[in-house]
Amino acid sequence: MIFDDAHTVDHILRDQFSLTIERDQMQSTFTELFELFKDYHRSISRLATYQAIVDGQVDRMAWVPPFTLHKHAAEISRILRNANLHENTGTMFAWEHLIDHEDICCAIVTGNSITFTPPGVPVSTLPYFKKTTNRVYLSATMSAPDVFAKTFGRVPKKTISPLTTAGECERLVLTPALSNEVTDDVGSSKALLESHKALILVPSYTRAEQWSPVATPPPKDKVSERIRAFRLAEATLRDKLQLAARYESTYRETLAESW
Repeated sequence: MIFDDAHTVDHILRDQFSLTIERDQMQSTFTELFELFKDYHRSISRLATYQAIVDGQVDRMAWVPPFTLHKHAAEISRILRNANLHENTGTMFAWEHLIDHEDICCAIVTGNSITFTPPGVPVSTLPYFKKTTNRVYLSATMSAPDVFAKTFGRVPKKTISPLTTAGECERLVLTPALSNEVTDDVGSSKALLESHKALILVPSYTRAEQWSPVATPPPKDKVSERIRAFRLAEATLRDKLQLAARYESTYRETLAESW
């Protein structure tokens, strides 16, 4: 089995082992579970916030720890079994994984749903993660061993890393929205980048328009040429390159080597 872009697998695996009760589809089940978790939130003096979340007054989520689910294991099991989860394609697969193990999960409550998810994804129950299956994981960004172990439940026996400087760079992460003095993320970032050479990555061409006139994506037939020029440009030239959507791995490596 070959797992390409292995760094993207974490949430995909967890989703398969997470049971979500949608409020608009299973109103009675949602309400029973919501009422069951009230005592816990009352005990931690968060009942008002918990009620406000479910009422849609605040856009947050509430966390219910495993020990609370364990305390109410029998009642949770009864509620979920009465919901006929095995008949709904949106819940039947996750329910098959979690049945009889609900009490070791945690629950995440929002105004729209309640999700049961295990603290560690039991990937070893899947046939393609058995010891008899050889696996190769490919990733350009999953460098920390603990991240790999958290996702796949094991540390790889052998790691092959190309002898290049790709990815070896310093990163400064800015979150302007967390400052009370900033009202426009993109606007403040534009001002910050004026005196620097910068690569701007956006998820779509629509989002790319927000960065005009600082930079615009090159024509599709000029992307490789523009990347090479950006890579060779001196930092003092304050060149700006913008790319939209997904990029080939060769582009990512080329860009990483330019820093």
